[in-house]
Amino acid sequence: MERENLHNSFRNIIDEAKLVFPGTQTLFGFQLVVVFSEYFQKNLTETDKLIHLFAIFLTIVAFAMILMVAAYHRHIHYSLITKDLVLLANKLLKLGMIPLALAVSAEFYLLSYTILQNRVTALFAGIICLGTLWFMWFFLPKRRLQETLSKNP
Repeated sequence: MERENLHNSFRNIIDEAKLVFPGTQTLFGFQLVVVFSEYFQKNLTETDKLIHLFAIFLTIVAFAMILMVAAYHRHIHYSLITKDLVLLANKLLKLGMIPLALAVSAEFYLLSYTILQNRVTALFAGIICLGTLWFMWFFLPKRRLQETLSKNP
């Protein structure tokens, strides 16, 4: 496996963050708008509203972790890209996907309940959503990395 230099590694991480950020922004916008809808106010239980509020919080945490890469670079390593910066940026981007997956899954639960009017089915849908995101965002990339490393020690 070809090793990237630090500058290219950091640039790739920033590019990946640029891909994740607009989706997170869009989710956040919809989360804020829905609170002011009549349906949200009249038909969701207090528990559902708390789930939505927690999903908004998780989206904010994901936002902060993704943006922390740029902020950290700007304040600490502005003119220097170090191995520590690359490792931190990579870790923050990966960890930021966890609250994002949880937020998306919580919102999918609420959406499923709104459409299906069945909490058990909606809960199952939310769990399936979370499992799918975990599989695609964490399991498959890690498995691919292990396969690549085993072929090219």
